[in-house]
Amino acid sequence: MNLLMFIPLVLISLTVHEFAHGFAANLCGDRTAKDMGRVTLNPITHIDPFGLLVMVVGYIGTSSYSRFPLLIGWAKPVPVNPAQYRNPKRDEVIVSLAGVSANILFSVVVALSYRAISHVMLIGDEITSIAQMLIKINCSLAVFNLIPIPPLDGSHVLMNYMRPDKAIKYQMFFTPLVSIIILMAIINISYLRIILIYPYALLATLVSRIM
Repeated sequence: MNLLMFIPLVLISLTVHEFAHGFAANLCGDRTAKDMGRVTLNPITHIDPFGLLVMVVGYIGTSSYSRFPLLIGWAKPVPVNPAQYRNPKRDEVIVSLAGVSANILFSVVVALSYRAISHVMLIGDEITSIAQMLIKINCSLAVFNLIPIPPLDGSHVLMNYMRPDKAIKYQMFFTPLVSIIILMAIINISYLRIILIYPYALLATLVSRIM
């Protein structure tokens, strides 16, 4: 798949992820994202150029030799104010997992739609490729965001179940530099990369079987 087709699929997937965070936060009582115009499906509102670049580079670097290229990246984080949640402990988990859940649900919807359409008409190779890539991108984003390293979603879930003092120490340890170093090690060192590749490949394979 060429980049002109790949990049719009990435933008759609990242937008679904961030929209879900804002939508869930609004349902939980926090209107911050809504008031700032972030509860929208407009990709321009959510795009982070560097996060998009990372995903494109990862795709170029791994798609030639892997059935499951490492598709990780990010958009601009949706602003939230946990103090406005109706039930802060519960709602922090709901909002944190909303993006991951949305990516998985979206990949399932793509697979189900493909299957339904294939029963009534012949689908070309190009559309098949697009559907398969959407599934891979969304499954990869879901798994990547579950890593419990700040600022990824998994870290918010983990810290929510820690004692407050432990959560503060955990967050203080993972400075932006430390988080980047560890994430880069996971991505670039082969025996660490399986932390991402195995669950991502399993999830993408299971969803693809619906097609």
